[in-house]
Amino acid sequence: MDQSQEPLPIDWAQVDWTKPNRVLAQELGITHYRVGYYRRRLGFAGVPAWSGKSPDEWRKLNWTQSLAQLGQQMGVSPERVRQIRVQLGLPVRAWKPVPCKHRKPRGSFHSFAPADLPQRYQRQRAILRDLLDATLSFRQIARNHGVTTETVRVIRQWAARWGTIIPGRLKAGGFWSFTPENLPARYTRQHAILRDLRAATLRQQEIAAQHGVSAGTVSLVKKWAEKGGTTIPTPPRKRGAKEPRRLPYCSS
Repeated sequence: MDQSQEPLPIDWAQVDWTKPNRVLAQELGITHYRVGYYRRRLGFAGVPAWSGKSPDEWRKLNWTQSLAQLGQQMGVSPERVRQIRVQLGLPVRAWKPVPCKHRKPRGSFHSFAPADLPQRYQRQRAILRDLLDATLSFRQIARNHGVTTETVRVIRQWAARWGTIIPGRLKAGGFWSFTPENLPARYTRQHAILRDLRAATLRQQEIAAQHGVSAGTVSLVKKWAEKGGTTIPTPPRKRGAKEPRRLPYCSS
């Protein structure tokens, strides 16, 4: 049977609707869901719940305490205390940040110029010194200082932002950033390949097999040298070498 068609054995007009639903349910011996149904049906306003306490008991609390402390005193959750505080119209307690004495200032070493970097940033100073020396690659600097290559790149960007020029690393590409005459000594493999290319005694496949690289790497070194103004002679053809086979021309 539908709840709206049930008879009304209780004189709901004589019920004290100023009491909460649970109190009326205990007095009438029914569920509080049924009391709420008839409250809405007859158009009576709801009564704010106080979690088993009177409004005066809630107002007498020391509201300067935290929600957890008040909830522990009243036997409810902190969220319920917050709801009742809003229900009473009490102001929200202002949050006061606790200063941390051991917290570093925001920005870290980015807030300082390379010339004014404090002594406490020893690792950043050492990495910057290696970057200015321009004798090691990013990977070698990161390995020496126990950091990642991304950390070294961030320090380089920070130094460049403050106007410090990092020699040899103005753009990415390794030895492509240099000319053949100014190639640093750390590029030993590129020096050896370039020396064999200038000698013109070996072909590119033989140079690649001798240095343990691919023929494409030797071709890249050759293009880089020619772009820098270095003339790479063509090695002479060996005796007995077969001419490359050419496919016959077929006209359609």
